[in-house]
Amino acid sequence: MTSIIVSADHPETARAVGQQAAKALGYRYVGAKCLEEIADRHGVLERKLQRALDHTAANRFGKKSRRLLLSYIETATLEALTKGKVVCAELGAHLFVCGVPHVLMVRVLEDGPSQVQRLVDERKVTVRKARKLIDKDRSLRLRWSMDNFGFDEGTSDVYDLAIRLAPIDASKVVDVLVDMAKYRKFKPTTYSRKLLADLLLASRVRMALLEKHSEIKVRADGDTAIVHVKCSKRHKQKVAESIKETVAKSTEVKLVQVHAVQSRRALDAV
Repeated sequence: MTSIIVSADHPETARAVGQQAAKALGYRYVGAKCLEEIADRHGVLERKLQRALDHTAANRFGKKSRRLLLSYIETATLEALTKGKVVCAELGAHLFVCGVPHVLMVRVLEDGPSQVQRLVDERKVTVRKARKLIDKDRSLRLRWSMDNFGFDEGTSDVYDLAIRLAPIDASKVVDVLVDMAKYRKFKPTTYSRKLLADLLLASRVRMALLEKHSEIKVRADGDTAIVHVKCSKRHKQKVAESIKETVAKSTEVKLVQVHAVQSRRALDAV
């Protein structure tokens, strides 16, 4: 069965829509409450995982630490999605589950006046100040998504469906999602299941490597992992051997291909 990933301009909106859709479909809801289980599994504090997801707190972590924490969340989320019948929100999954046809990607948009009024009511600020806060928040979200996942979460082609709340309420959004989940396009196929399995394997490999190698990109194809790593020519062989040894111990990968690049620009271009 299909799974659904919900993102929104406001976390509470994503959570409300996601939980209601999961209840209506009889699916499992995967959200922020899963962070406690992830924290226990990896021996980290839950609040650190929460901060890693918080675009306003990005500067509290070094890049290496933040990416490792996010990899814990990514791997656990992908594990849940491979089981099917899941509605996921609050975990940034729209940024790392890309190109899987049977996963319905949904963006819920708030209209500008509603966002402004919400901030005016919550923070007791002027309309002008609320608009500045919204612009600042958008800038921080863009920086966070670009730094950690390499693209802007607001890019429209990431989503199968975008719904603006202004003309309709959240309950109608849920009705749309329930109807879309039945659409034949979102039924799993052998090909789409493989794509999701490849994402999961790549995530497991990345998680295993990040403690030693922070400048990496990983993709998987079946039981093969392809790792691009930033390192000097002098250390290329040593780094490749270290990567292969770590992957062999930590994952079910049978073949590891390591490609060394000498600059961050070259790594970004992969």
